[in-house]
Amino acid sequence: MVRFGVVVLAFVSACYHPSYRDCDIACSEPAACPSGLTCDMNMHRCTSGAACTTSDASDAMPDVDTSCWPMAVTNFDPCNAATFPAAMESIDTTNMPSYMIDTNDPTCSYAFGAETYCLRHVVSMHVASGFPITVVGSNPLIIVSDNDIVTEDTITASAIAAPRSNSCTARPGPAENSAGGGAGGGMRLAGGDGGASGTGNKTPGGTAIGTAMLSPLVPGCPGADGGVGGATAGGVGGYGGGAVQLDSKTSIGIEATVIVAGGGGRPGALGASSRMSGGGGGGAGGAILLEAPMIGVSPAGKLCAPGGGGGQGGLATGAAVAGMTSTTCTAAPGGTGGSCGPGGFGSIDAATPGGAGGAGQSNTCAGGGGGGAPGRIHLHASSTPTLNGVVLPAPQ
Repeated sequence: MVRFGVVVLAFVSACYHPSYRDCDIACSEPAACPSGLTCDMNMHRCTSGAACTTSDASDAMPDVDTSCWPMAVTNFDPCNAATFPAAMESIDTTNMPSYMIDTNDPTCSYAFGAETYCLRHVVSMHVASGFPITVVGSNPLIIVSDNDIVTEDTITASAIAAPRSNSCTARPGPAENSAGGGAGGGMRLAGGDGGASGTGNKTPGGTAIGTAMLSPLVPGCPGADGGVGGATAGGVGGYGGGAVQLDSKTSIGIEATVIVAGGGGRPGALGASSRMSGGGGGGAGGAILLEAPMIGVSPAGKLCAPGGGGGQGGLATGAAVAGMTSTTCTAAPGGTGGSCGPGGFGSIDAATPGGAGGAGQSNTCAGGGGGGAPGRIHLHASSTPTLNGVVLPAPQ
């Protein structure tokens, strides 16, 4: 079990002076930054001078009053007593075999900027061995703990039925007699292209969304539906992975799996007069953000955000196969029942977009759905995180 030494936190009474952490603020042009910062146009991040990378920089003072929190935090304001909720009782799943968090529960609704989250402020958090947590609901989840967060069992926020974001661009496959596959959802990278229709038309994968710092915190994009074949509906695209943020004033120890997998696309089907519909695209992996002075992932710990596999296109003979939703830190296979119109794989690699769906063939099969893109993981700590387990895709 991951355990950390005693952390001594010095809280200093001070006035709040707005300043900003380098590379935390997105920008699109040189003049689009707060006073004293300029835009690094390579990474599109505001900086006080140093070039930005995909990692947190630390040469600028954080925009936080450390009399109420020991470090800069993201997507919530613990110093705003008017909006930040008081700590509720601790989350401890011991002897609670069906522990579920519904992020649409109005009692946890929290507005920050233009976003609405489910925020739970707790005294401490312990996910006990044998008693996992399942997250449902369309809002991203933020759990803020005044003491340690320890996860000895799984937190699952996979294939969440979240509303489609305006930034999600995956489109349905072309409607034809042997239709094309739906595009895979985008997140850290692009989703996979939908497999071509029987006449060669296809749909490009959904584009990447979100930021490396996960500000704002957003779920993965869903995959698009497969193209209509004649009058036969295409396979439904998979939902995107959910978004989970854990914050602690002291430490976070990950001793089991936290997974935000994109959902697998449904298969196409055979309709009347040998019309075949396309497979649905896989949903993109979601988002995991951890913030604490110390973060550790034990050898048994896993943080993973894999995309979902695309569904196979409809077949002239036999039933097509759905894409998979990963339950482990591995890529999700696309649906396949032979070589014709397979779905693309859902990616979990930081350098690999979702896999392209296989092409359809006239009078034989429709195009397969594209695979979902990998999600995003960001770790924000005062000291270098101890990563002895699996973190996929690699943290940004």
